[in-house]
Amino acid sequence: MKVNIFVLLILCCLFPSLTIAHGVTGNIDAGGVVITALFSDGEPMSYAETEIMAPDSKLPFSSGWTDRNGRFCFYPDVQGSYKVTVKDEMGHRLELNVPITDTLKYKKDIKKTSESSNVSYLEKAFLGLSAIFFVFGFAFWKSATKAKNPGHKV
Repeated sequence: MKVNIFVLLILCCLFPSLTIAHGVTGNIDAGGVVITALFSDGEPMSYAETEIMAPDSKLPFSSGWTDRNGRFCFYPDVQGSYKVTVKDEMGHRLELNVPITDTLKYKKDIKKTSESSNVSYLEKAFLGLSAIFFVFGFAFWKSATKAKNPGHKV
């Protein structure tokens, strides 16, 4: 049993990419709806609380805060009239109805995907060297223990 665990440990150290649970991907997609909230003097409602209600729904479709330019983006998935509410902490409130007549679709021609690994090249090299030092260290320890106690089994 000890040998099986040892072999498994060595394999994990020699091939660390097999032990990674998952990577990360990202897409840049076109489309969506951008809401821009501005005060009457043209200044953006920066970091204002935003809530979007989908048609025929009691739960929010999306919520969050506008960016520093007063913009909030969302990507509707059903047709109908979306209710957008933007409010700040000083009592200002903006309510908009956004009619969506056709569900927006991704444009496949500009889709970009990048895949990244959780382990960098230097980390992989360090893990490989660590595995080599571990194997040789274990072998030297085992031989030193046998030489010190020739009749004793370890």
